[in-house]
Amino acid sequence: MATIKRYHWAINKSEYLTGLANDNFKDTWSDDLSIAPQKPGKSTYEEFYPMLKRIPWMWERKEINQESRLRTRLSRPGTQLVHLKANDAVIGFALLADPRIPLTKKFGYAADNKRVKEIEDLALFPDEAGKGRGTAYFEMFFKMLFEEYDVVYWSQSETNHPGLYAYYERMGMNHIGTTEEPDFRV
Repeated sequence: MATIKRYHWAINKSEYLTGLANDNFKDTWSDDLSIAPQKPGKSTYEEFYPMLKRIPWMWERKEINQESRLRTRLSRPGTQLVHLKANDAVIGFALLADPRIPLTKKFGYAADNKRVKEIEDLALFPDEAGKGRGTAYFEMFFKMLFEEYDVVYWSQSETNHPGLYAYYERMGMNHIGTTEEPDFRV
């Protein structure tokens, strides 16, 4: 079976606050950019799947994005769709969720009793990528999530944009592990 690498990333609240103090992160952005969180557990497959299909990395082929599993994921109380907006137009999305497995069991990164939120998906539509907005959206998520959580976690497949690994490192994010998974593209 063909496999691909999945890179796992995290940042904790104290690292974020230190980054703010050192101007590595911002807490204000261009007025035309915003995030619009939808009600947790209330987004529908019919709303989300067309956005997922617009992403060129074949995410719709992942097992977790098959219709029955995706409907279940979207209905969980801890799952929240967030629209990424520019000038009030939706130009991408993120899916936030409670981690499916405790990070301590997988990577030992987050200590017990830490509140963790996972960014399961984060993508700009192809015609919106490469315009320097990704950093602003990550910073908006950090600002929002660190009001309630201690650690923000996400993972990235080697099939995503090839520059992401270096981009996350430049932003000061922590690579906490690499795993292999079945290649969903085949």
